[in-house]
Amino acid sequence: IVPLHFPSTLSLRLYLMLAATLLSNLFVFGLYFMRGRMVLRLSWPDLGWRLPEKKQALLWPLYFFFALFAFNYLYSQLLHWLHLGRPTQAVSNFFSPNQPISIQILGLLLVLLAAPIAEELLYRGILFSALRRNASPHAAAMISGLVFGAVHIESLTIIPLAFLGYLLALSFHYTRSLWVPIALHATNNFMAFLFLHLFR
Repeated sequence: IVPLHFPSTLSLRLYLMLAATLLSNLFVFGLYFMRGRMVLRLSWPDLGWRLPEKKQALLWPLYFFFALFAFNYLYSQLLHWLHLGRPTQAVSNFFSPNQPISIQILGLLLVLLAAPIAEELLYRGILFSALRRNASPHAAAMISGLVFGAVHIESLTIIPLAFLGYLLALSFHYTRSLWVPIALHATNNFMAFLFLHLFR
């Protein structure tokens, strides 16, 4: 007789959280296209689905990661000086060694694919684009970045995530392509995932 193994309460909660997050991301994805294509009758390029120019595609990752690393380094030094600890996100719980491999795979799918696409559609494609109609690009990027940081509800990560959102909004504004912030967001998440495993 093969014994049945039921997930622990914590694992079950993580499965449900991952499923709900993936479903909500799928909802955002559908909402964006339905609103853009069916309601506003926008073309694919007008929705942001255009390839950036080669020069922009090469330069934006350099600008982005230089600014992000410099900011995060200074921010971590400030937290260390104030004895506030290191900023961590709840998503790191998906990748602890005692989690089932299925949770880690679903978490990886969320972090590297679903979240970058859905969050860029929501915060850059919808929110930033709406704010930009009545504010300067930098003001719209700052406000959308603050909202992006605030919804993660973790006090020490709000500022670095807000700065991340600000840079992603500017990358969308200057390249007029959602592919750029999606790729930058996914790469940033992948690097954070690697650092989490290397320095655990």
